Formats: sequence, C-alpha cells, structure tokens
Amino acid sequence: MAELTAHVNDRGIVLRGFPPTSLLPEGFWDELLDELGCEHIPGLYPAGKRMIVDAERAVIYFTENTVSPDEAQSILRKKGFTVFREAPSK
Repeated sequence: MAELTAHVNDRGIVLRGFPPTSLLPEGFWDELLDELGCEHIPGLYPAGKRMIVDAERAVIYFTENTVSPDEAQSILRKKGFTVFREAPSK
C-alpha cells in the first residue's frame, strides 16, 4: 500500500496515497472530515460532499468552520498520514 501523505497549507489539504475505500476502516472518511470540521462548499464540491476526490488525490479547503492548519496536521498524523507543511501563500 502507498504511503498516506497530506500536504497542508493555509488554504487547505491535499491527501495522496490513500487505498481503495474497501481497504479503509468503515467510517474512516466521515470521521476524518468530522474531526477536521469540513463542510460542503456549494459550487466547489460535488452536491452533498465535503471534499473533492479524483483518481490521484483528495482536496479539502479550509473555511471559517474548519480547524486551523496546525490542528489539521495533528489530526492527520493521528490518522496515519505523513504530513508536509507548505509555506503560507503570499
């Protein structure tokens, strides 16, 4: 299985290396998104979803209701992700 990685910056998180859903514990994504405080962003995420997922990555954008980037790093490490913190946007 590929290494779970998370790249965190001041705008959001990009997750890579996650296995097929069938290999993850039941409720993994919902629990992670709940802990991060993720919410649906109309016009950005698919209807009813709290992140964008494609074949290579999942993207979560920070909002005023999500945890801070520092808190996100802690949560992601606890879930088994190797976390990389990217420099703030200028």
